[in-house]
Amino acid sequence: MNTHIQFGIVIKVSESTILELEHILDVVEIYHKEVKINHPKDGNYEDWVEEVVDGDLYSMIDKLSYRTSYADIIFDINGTQFDTQMKTTHEGDDIIVTFDVFTSNLDVSVETLDALFTKVFEVFDRNVETYDYMYCDNEAEYLYNKERIIELGFIPYSMLKLSERDLVFAAWHVDGFTLRD
Repeated sequence: MNTHIQFGIVIKVSESTILELEHILDVVEIYHKEVKINHPKDGNYEDWVEEVVDGDLYSMIDKLSYRTSYADIIFDINGTQFDTQMKTTHEGDDIIVTFDVFTSNLDVSVETLDALFTKVFEVFDRNVETYDYMYCDNEAEYLYNKERIIELGFIPYSMLKLSERDLVFAAWHVDGFTLRD
């Protein structure tokens, strides 16, 4: 069974949105091994191209803004290499940057997964200044804006970090095999 773990960063649309996207790409720059982006050529949705990005990762911002564009990225974090697919979406007043990690690429324990994604949260929290929240879970999707997350009073994801709070964990793990509350 091929599932994915999604790590997402939710950013409120503002004057600093592009700067925050650049901060995210700064992290990608540090930890990536390879980046390939799939996007429509010249904005024509009939003609897609795959392009290896070598050098200026900021050029990806415009290309990722096209509907269904994505970047395939190989990361290396603490000696663990894994393939991800990076996308951006726009929901209301939020820009969501997601990294889908396909579990077939990872042969590690649930404890190692938790530790790996805890490290991912720490790295992005240090480098992205004005995000609303970050989340991580098995086959996760953007569900709510920050205000609604606070209103709910429970954790809808395995791992959740509001910008001004500590990282919190739900009773289940990101692997998708543990029982959910």
